[in-house]
Amino acid sequence: MKVKYKILYKNGFEEEITQEGPEKDLAEMNKVMYEAIEKDMEGVLSLGDREHEGNLIRIGDISRINIQVIS
Repeated sequence: MKVKYKILYKNGFEEEITQEGPEKDLAEMNKVMYEAIEKDMEGVLSLGDREHEGNLIRIGDISRINIQVIS
């Protein structure tokens, strides 16, 4: 499964990140993102394969995440 995340940071910067992985894992990650933003929790979101590329994003810096399932 492939998902595109459009992230808007509180400072106004926007970024698009594409993540691939098993549907179950991506669904769990989406759930965690929703809960973290809804409850204004702190934490780190890790996107990428952790081997060749990746992004670490502080949840507290995010204003909005748009989630689009590509395939």
